[in-house]
This record gives sequence, structure tokens and C-alpha cells, in this order.
Amino acid sequence: MALPTILLPDNVRPAAFDIQRHHKVLTSAPIAGMHRMQTRVIGEAYHTIKLKYDPIHRDDFGAIIPFLNSLRGQHDTFGLIIPNYTKTVTGLVEGNYVTTTGGKTRQILSAGNGPNTELFTWTTSAFSRTFSNGLNVTSGNPVGVYFDASSVPAGTTICLWTSNDGITGSLLSDSFTVTEGRNVHFLTPTSTGSCYVRIEDAGLGITKTSIKSGFLKSSYSTTYSPDLTAGHSGDFIMPLPAAVMKVSLNSPAQKISYGADSLIRIDLDLIERE
Repeated sequence: MALPTILLPDNVRPAAFDIQRHHKVLTSAPIAGMHRMQTRVIGEAYHTIKLKYDPIHRDDFGAIIPFLNSLRGQHDTFGLIIPNYTKTVTGLVEGNYVTTTGGKTRQILSAGNGPNTELFTWTTSAFSRTFSNGLNVTSGNPVGVYFDASSVPAGTTICLWTSNDGITGSLLSDSFTVTEGRNVHFLTPTSTGSCYVRIEDAGLGITKTSIKSGFLKSSYSTTYSPDLTAGHSGDFIMPLPAAVMKVSLNSPAQKISYGADSLIRIDLDLIERE
């Protein structure tokens, strides 16, 4: 599954993150009498997100202002990192958000017997490349990778690779672009066996790395809010410290306030898009 290739810039992060789940319900209330209100659910549930940023000095807004100014109102969609705030165990924990390979963002109601094993233990560097420890992977079963990157050179990529000597080896998955800030990538192996997560530039400041195997929705008793339908039984669930939601602006206009105190103030109102 390809996550959104365009992400909201993460070099400046919101101070407040408000996410709400909505479900449209058609109601019919009685004009007279005591009979029960009738209700009918319309469509799938969806999320709205409000982001509030601390005042930003004009020298520090980085890529976020140009990004917002480039959006064509509600027409353009992009990916938004949904952080999870559990401290000791990340991923498959009640209340956390997960992304599926079918492009759904869901909150965990009950972890059930779903797996949540951390695969990452250490890295090695060779020939301007950073490698994870060895992973045993299964063809077609995606691996989720999360990390925070600083000082990202242009053209930096991430993929699965068959060796960690920095010279030999071959590509074992699609290759994706690494961005500044938090990164979430789904790497789907093309064969079964041992491999490594390879990041093309070893000079990066990489922290908070997490690597976990995706697990098949239909094989475990994990439950979600809102629930995943039978049509998603073949999706893989990716338990990571963050999820990625496809969103757009919730309004045709986006307000950016430029204060006389040389500070910029931004509030974002977003809506989930499929």
C-alpha cells in the first residue's frame, strides 16, 4: 500500500491536536406523542482534526507556510501524522490509532490477541547508508517503520535490502522518500527471508525508531473504532507509534495571521478523506 506521498510538513509541530469521530445519523422526532425517535446511520464514520500551533516567528516557519499556500482549498489531499501518546508500549494499545494497508485510520478499542512485537534493536552504518538489525520477513506481509529524522538531504530514501555491508545486496521492496520530522513507511517484501531496513544517508539524525510487522485483520481478535467491515478482512494492520490519515482542508479558505509582533499564528481545520 502506498501511503500519501505528500505529507503536512513536520518540521513545525502543533501545540494542540484535537481529533473527533463523526457518524452521520438521520433522525425523525415525533411532533406529538411519546413514541421513540427513529434513527438511521448514513455512510461510514469519519474524523475531523483541529491543529493549533504555538505562535511561530517569521524566521522559523520552515516549509509549512509555503505548503499551506500551495493548497487549492479542499481539492488537494495530503497525509497527516496522527501521533500516539502511550509512553511505555507503542502501537497496539487501546486508544491508539493505527493505519491499515487499505488506507483506513482506526482507533483501537481492544487489542485482543493482535501481535505488537518490536523488531528494531540497533543500527549499523556503511558507505553513507544506515541499516537496521536483521529482520525475518514474509513476502507480501508489510513491515511498518517509524522514526524521527533531522537534517534530511534531498533524495534520501528508505527500502528493504538484502545485505548491510553498504555495497552488495538488492532491493527487496519499493523505495520511498524520507522527509524531515516524523516518518511512517510501509515496506512490503518481495520475497521471504532475512533483510534489513536501509536508509540511504547515514548522516541523518535518526531517533525514536520503531519497526513492527503488519498483521492480517481477519486473523486476530483486535477490535476498532469505527469497526472495519468484512471487505477489509484482507487488510494488514500496522501498529506503530503514529498513524497516517489522508485529509484535506475542511474549508475552502485557510487563515494565516501575521502579527505586528513578527509572529505567525496558524490554526488548521482538517477533514478525513478517502
